[in-house]
Amino acid sequence: MRIYLDWDVINKMRCAKEDDDVFLKLRTYLLETKGFHVIPCSGAHLSDLSCSNNETHRDEVEKDLTFLEELTWGFSFVYDTTKNVEDWSSNHLRPWYEDVVASRSKFFQDGKYIENFGLGMPFGGLMSSMLNSLKNVPSGIPSEQLDLMRNQDFAKLSSFFERSAGGSLHDLLSETVNLMQSFNNDDSSYRGVRNEFREKYKLHGSYDDENVIRDMEEKLKMVSKDLSFDRLITSVAGSVENPDHFKQFTTQYLMLDFFGYKTDKRFKNMVQDATHAFNAAFCDMYISVDSRARAKSKAVYNHLSIRTEVASPEDFVNVVMPKIIGPEQNLSSVLVNAIDAGPLENNVDDEGNPVSIFELPNVYGFFNRLQVNYNSKTDYSLCLYRKKRNMSEQVLYREIHQIVDLLHETIGNDVHDVGLYNEEDKSAIEQDNWQGRMHLWNQDVIHLRISPPPIGLMLQILPIDLIRKLASDSSAAKQA
Repeated sequence: MRIYLDWDVINKMRCAKEDDDVFLKLRTYLLETKGFHVIPCSGAHLSDLSCSNNETHRDEVEKDLTFLEELTWGFSFVYDTTKNVEDWSSNHLRPWYEDVVASRSKFFQDGKYIENFGLGMPFGGLMSSMLNSLKNVPSGIPSEQLDLMRNQDFAKLSSFFERSAGGSLHDLLSETVNLMQSFNNDDSSYRGVRNEFREKYKLHGSYDDENVIRDMEEKLKMVSKDLSFDRLITSVAGSVENPDHFKQFTTQYLMLDFFGYKTDKRFKNMVQDATHAFNAAFCDMYISVDSRARAKSKAVYNHLSIRTEVASPEDFVNVVMPKIIGPEQNLSSVLVNAIDAGPLENNVDDEGNPVSIFELPNVYGFFNRLQVNYNSKTDYSLCLYRKKRNMSEQVLYREIHQIVDLLHETIGNDVHDVGLYNEEDKSAIEQDNWQGRMHLWNQDVIHLRISPPPIGLMLQILPIDLIRKLASDSSAAKQA
C-alpha cells in the first residue's frame, strides 16, 4: 500500500511524545510495517524542510532527515513534468536535500524564470499554473475596470491579459515576477486579489463538499454562460485526452482556493499543499493534518476520478488501520469474506464460462480485486490483481519485492526452492522474462507472475486437481 504523508505529519510523528497518542501510534505502526507499505519522500517534503535550514534549527533539520531516511528507506517519488512521467527510485536523501537548499535562491536569475522540476522544486510549475489561471479567468472584465479596483495588486493583473495574446508564457512570467513575489512574501497581497476577484464574479456563499466543482460551475454560469471551470483548466493544461497532468491538477487545486473554497491564509502554504496533493495522487492513501488541504485534495481527486483515499492522522489510526489486511492475516479467510460480500460484477469469459469480480481490501498491500473463473460446476480458478485507483501507471519493483517476501514469510520457498526477492528477480523483470514464484498452498498452487496489460502483476490460485486435469487435457491434445 502506498501511503503519502504531508510534511507536518512526518514532523509530528518524529517529535511525538508518550502522551501524543495518535502520532505515536502512527509512527509505531508505519515503522513496524514499512516493509509492507511504500512511503515515498518527494521534493515537496525536502522543500518544506529546507525552510528551516539555518543555524538555529540545524540540529532539528538533522533529526528530521534521519527520521525521513528511516521512514522511507530513501525511497523517492519525482514527477518529470517535461515528459509527463512518474519516477520512483531509491535515492540518497541528503545530497538531494542539499540540492534543494542550493536551488532555493535560484528561482530567478537575471530577471528570467528558471524551471527546476528535477530538483523537486515545483513552485515554478505552480506559478505557471497560477498565472495561466489568472490570465484566463477574468475574461470579459474591461481593463479600465481593473484599474479602478480598490486593490492595487489586482489592478496589476490587467497587464497579464493585455500581454497574454501575443506574449509567450516565458515573457509573461518574467514580466510578472514582482507580483508573484508579492504573493509569496506578503500573504495579504494574494488574499486581496482573491477577495476582489470573488467580489467581481459574485462567488459568495458556501460550497457543497461533495459537489464543489459542480457548485462552482453553476455560479460561474450565472455570471456568463461562456465561463466554465473545466474550460479554464483545459486552456492551461492542454486537451482532455492528453493533458499536462501536473498543470491540470495543480491549476484545479489553486483555482479552488482562488474561487473561495476552504481558502488558505498563506499563499506559500497553499502552493506546497497543492504539490503534496499531486504527489499523493500516485498513492493509495494521503494523510494530512490540514483540513483545508484534505478538502481541496478530495475535490480534485473526485473531479479527476482519482481514488486516492484522504484521511487525517486520527482517522487513519482509528478507522483505516484496523481494516488493513496485514501479512499475518489468513489469506483463505480474506478471500472467503470477499466472496461472501457479493460480486461487484458478473460476466463471461471468451469460452462462455462465468466470471465474477469481487473487491479486496489491499491484500499484501497491493491486490484490490479478486476474479473467480468458473471453468465447470466443480472447477474454478482465482486471480488476485490490482485495479488502477490513482494516477500511477506503474507497478514498483519495491511492491513486487514486498509481495515476494511476504509469500516467502507465510509459505516458505517456492516449488523451485527460490526464496526471498533478489537481484536476479529485478534483472529478469527488466528483461521481461521473470518467472515469478510458484508455491504449494493447502491443496492449491499459487503463482505470482506478471501478465500482459491490463492485469499486470497477479496472484493466480489454481486447485491442484484442476492443474492435473489441464495437464491431462493438454497431453491428450498433443497425442491427437
